Amino acid sequence: MKQWIICFFLFLVYGNLRAQLNLDGQLAELNQTIQASARYDLQKGQVIRTLKDSFDSLNHEDLNSRFNLSLSLYEEYKVFHYDSAYRYATIMQQTAAQLNDPVRKDLARLRLSFILLSTGLFREAYDSLRNVTFVDFPDSLKAEYYTLMARYYYDLADYDNDKYHSPAYNSKGKEYIDSALLLFSRSSFAFNYYSGLRLIRDGRKEEAARYFQQLMSDSTLSYHELALTASTLSDYHIQNGK
Repeated sequence: MKQWIICFFLFLVYGNLRAQLNLDGQLAELNQTIQASARYDLQKGQVIRTLKDSFDSLNHEDLNSRFNLSLSLYEEYKVFHYDSAYRYATIMQQTAAQLNDPVRKDLARLRLSFILLSTGLFREAYDSLRNVTFVDFPDSLKAEYYTLMARYYYDLADYDNDKYHSPAYNSKGKEYIDSALLLFSRSSFAFNYYSGLRLIRDGRKEEAARYFQQLMSDSTLSYHELALTASTLSDYHIQNGK
């Protein structure tokens, strides 16, 4: 019996040691990646300079190329530099108006709304979203609109963080999430991510954590999708004192 207890104790120590060594290795890798951030910024800057050179050399009458390049520059800037992303979203709106293209007008509004929400400009984001017309809207943009509206209400709920307004905002957010889920392919990252997010808002946080942990094991995720999932999962752990 004594030998069994000693073996069991050593097994626990060994398991904890392996887990700690694995964590230490991951933290070391994370530190190396953070230290290399300047190199990643340089690489991104090179991509942006190439796109800006193309944009600056455009024929001003080539409105289609102007819109498409503005969209590409926006995508590069949207989680990198707010002012520049805002500028190119505005150019997209102006160009879409010149083209008199309702789908592109709405696409530009959605892109601008994302930036406004990301910086906590709720009133401006709502004004932008409520002007979406849905004329000839494909399902992909409808789903994007619904997720932005869900995020708008969820962010409002978190900002107010009270028992008077937050429950109603959370309820509206879930309604929009449900509308988006009807349009996403069930095998898509978006469907799985927003399904997990809905579980969190329903208070089923442990179930959501398992959901996101499983999603992170999907080797087909892009770096952005993986980062989004990891960020949401880490927020759950932080709230639970981990």
